[in-house]
Amino acid sequence: MRPSPSIAPALPDDVDVYLVLLDDDGRLGRAWRETSEERTDRETVITDLVDGQYSDPARVVAFNTAERWSRDVSEELADEIARRCGMDGFDVPPSLEGFVDRARISTAGATAFAAEGARLAHVQIRVLPADQRQNRTHQP
Repeated sequence: MRPSPSIAPALPDDVDVYLVLLDDDGRLGRAWRETSEERTDRETVITDLVDGQYSDPARVVAFNTAERWSRDVSEELADEIARRCGMDGFDVPPSLEGFVDRARISTAGATAFAAEGARLAHVQIRVLPADQRQNRTHQP
């Protein structure tokens, strides 16, 4: 019996793949952008985003099946796009403004949350014996 042809991609097994989820503002819903496997590397996806090949990206996800990982890289790519646009002296393209803004808000929120968590991690809690608790006010 002849073996069936492989349905696996022709790229090497140990490669990071980047896919873009598009949002059409509720008309048809979100959908993963169809693309050839040769255009799924990080650098090509960034270039295609900046060049306007994707309209209103909602998320970018990277994965590597050989290493068995996947993660949302939207914030990372949005930061890189903003950095490159700034270095080149031009604004973030209109098609990416929402994507970059959402990623920055998400990053700012996570940073503020982490900072507050770090601050709270250093708070000491002192429990007084029951006989010392009455009529006692907070003293730093």
